[in-house]
Amino acid sequence: MSYLSKAILYLRLPARADTASSEYRTLAIPYAIAVNGRLHREGYARLDALTSLVTQVHQVVMLLSASDVTVLTITPPPLSASRLKTALPALVEESILGDTADCHMVIGPDRQGDRTVCIIDRAWLRQWSNHLLSLGAHRLSAKPFQLCLPFNGHHVSAALIDFTLEKAESRELVVRFSPNEGTGFPLGEKKTDADSASEVLYLLSTLATGRPVELVLPEEEFECYQQLLTGRTAVADSVNLRIARWTDWIEHIDACDINLMSDFVRNKTWMFDARRWRAAAVFAIATGVVNIAALNWDWWRLYREGHRLQQEMQSVYSTVFHDAATIQLKDSASALADLKKKRMALRRAAGEVSADDFLVLSAMLGQAWPALQQGANISARAIASIEYRNAVLELHLKPELQVALDVVRKVLAERGLELGADSSASLWKIRSSR
Repeated sequence: MSYLSKAILYLRLPARADTASSEYRTLAIPYAIAVNGRLHREGYARLDALTSLVTQVHQVVMLLSASDVTVLTITPPPLSASRLKTALPALVEESILGDTADCHMVIGPDRQGDRTVCIIDRAWLRQWSNHLLSLGAHRLSAKPFQLCLPFNGHHVSAALIDFTLEKAESRELVVRFSPNEGTGFPLGEKKTDADSASEVLYLLSTLATGRPVELVLPEEEFECYQQLLTGRTAVADSVNLRIARWTDWIEHIDACDINLMSDFVRNKTWMFDARRWRAAAVFAIATGVVNIAALNWDWWRLYREGHRLQQEMQSVYSTVFHDAATIQLKDSASALADLKKKRMALRRAAGEVSADDFLVLSAMLGQAWPALQQGANISARAIASIEYRNAVLELHLKPELQVALDVVRKVLAERGLELGADSSASLWKIRSSR
């Protein structure tokens, strides 16, 4: 199920007033899974049974009961974000019951000077968030359910929400009056008789104050409410009934811009979702493996080619020089040098003259000497001695002799000779460059 890595798991939490402190772990909670706004699955399940989904989905969204979240609209003074956050408890303390220190508050975006504030008991929110984090949730958000109901601006949106408890079923009426206003009314134990339905309709007509109402209710109660509205013409004209479906809620849940988990104590621990980078990491590792394999294959190919060339050189060397057939050549440079020495030795043995023989070097130097006398201002008296060793003709010049070595090198190079001199230019080493 690869689609789960992009999916969002929606959990509709029960009201705190109807839930015992130790009961929330065993409740069957309504849930839905959507990918890109399209519903894939829905049902009821305990949180422990949803562990695999919680760990695989991209995000978990808690839909908090409307009776647990207080939604206020305030007009705060012009303050910076940090100062407004500090002053927020003082701005709302007269509108809530209880101590503001026990409440978690989130302020919405600015809408022409007005701001929406959502308030919830911090311990209740931490209880659910810690439990979901212990199950492996990576990204967690919480939204007030009353601000997730569909709203088009012309009617009051309402919904009958049922909570299945261990021993009974409770019910809550959720009402949204405007884009930034909504509340929840706990109705106690669930009742499906006509009297209870009449009470709900009467409460809605009172809250709506003449505005049309769109009521969303469970499918099994749709017919009962429809029969009641048939006998009440005045109420029927202002109430529109719809069956509760996750597909109608998901779009508006995603559009809600208030997240009660923002700035929460433990919210920063799961901001980084490593699974989002899983595909990129796999691609990078695969690319590295391919490159390493290619480099190793190229190295192996070059190694085999070098080994083949070395064997061919060894074969040629052994064929030409039978007396050295058992010698193993260590590298190509030593092989070429050894071949050159053997070739020169064979030529000398056959009476051939080599370019680095003493007579050849002396003859070439004699041909270049007139040009050296003219260009470098050097005479034969400047030479103290001449020696020949290791195919190099060494000329020892008298000290304190000033000679233009660049000119000497140029003249000798024209005749196939190469000059090497020490720092004092008193020792010339002349060898063949051919």
